[in-house]
Amino acid sequence: MHPRPENTKLQLQEMEQLLSEVKSQLASSQKLCSLTETQLKCMTESYKSLELHAEELDSEVKLLREKTKELDNELLEEKHIHQDALTRCKDLQDIVQRCKNCSICSLSSGADSGIIRPNNRKER
Repeated sequence: MHPRPENTKLQLQEMEQLLSEVKSQLASSQKLCSLTETQLKCMTESYKSLELHAEELDSEVKLLREKTKELDNELLEEKHIHQDALTRCKDLQDIVQRCKNCSICSLSSGADSGIIRPNNRKER
């Protein structure tokens, strides 16, 4: 038994229709693949750019931390200098106060400076 020509022709038309659909799907898939490749390239470039920016920011953070450490050290040194100056000032104030309270110092400083003290006369 041989297939009838009508059946063969019908099968051929169905196959051509299927082939046309497959070709259309292939073209769509190729376009989609091309778009996906382009998107992947863009994402790769974006990722590289972000990595570079992150490295730059890390470097900047490192420099800022170093600068902060230097400034902290300078501040600590200034605090010590200030504390030393306050201590020296207090010591000098104590010395001045002792001199004011000392009758011998009061007499000699009054005479030396030409200041007349209450109960004392200016010496010439």
